[in-house]
Amino acid sequence: IIPIRSSASLPMAVEVRGLSHRYPVGDGLITALEGVNLTVKNGEFVAVVGRSGCGKTTLLRTIAGLLSPTSGQVKVLGGSSDSARQARALGLVTQDPGLLSWLNVASNVRLTLDITGEEGRDERAQELLERVGIAEFARLVPGQLSGGMRQRVALARALAHRPKLLLMDEPFGALDELSREEMRLELLRVWEQERTSVVFVTHSIREAVLLADRVVVMNGQPGHVTAEVLIPLERPRLGTLEESQPYRELVARVRGLLWSEPVAHGD
Repeated sequence: IIPIRSSASLPMAVEVRGLSHRYPVGDGLITALEGVNLTVKNGEFVAVVGRSGCGKTTLLRTIAGLLSPTSGQVKVLGGSSDSARQARALGLVTQDPGLLSWLNVASNVRLTLDITGEEGRDERAQELLERVGIAEFARLVPGQLSGGMRQRVALARALAHRPKLLLMDEPFGALDELSREEMRLELLRVWEQERTSVVFVTHSIREAVLLADRVVVMNGQPGHVTAEVLIPLERPRLGTLEESQPYRELVARVRGLLWSEPVAHGD
């Protein structure tokens, strides 16, 4: 097993220090995150795994600037995550593709570029549709597409404005297993070309190990980072990698770290 590259000397895409977040509930507060530290290097693909309720989505939404930290610090690309400048440098893909039903595929992909008035947006949309393998469906509307195809459109749209950081929250969670496997490989192929920094939240250990340079393990309620595992598997990665002994050993290692802590019952 050999790593493709080292990013130790590159600047940070994400720096999270001592992050805590509390949600108001009735007359009290529920602590979703407590003392979370996380870094993502420029060009690095980091997967975050954890059981339901450990705060993975809260962490991602805080990095995206959609939530404000109760305490601690979040830096994105060297600045605050909620600034307009940083927001334009982010791409977000969630489990719900969030496509506009009245626009065709090409128009959905071009939407951000239309808003910013960027030149060459038709060419950029076409390039991305070809890259994710659905150029022939450019004139269809979302209702005419399968779930996997809609997620391809969502990925193309998120990449349209060339974000420096791509945030992905269970983007393949609603897909059947075959579509999910297909999208994993598609994401790998696109990432190899774009090399955008990625934070990828998932419940799937196998998915995390296949995709990431590093897997961050979260546990507890409130959620906190309990371990990080470097994934030194050679790139580019193919679906056959999942049959290899090094891959299986890494999956087993992450699984052991994930289940080494008991489920917390409390706030």
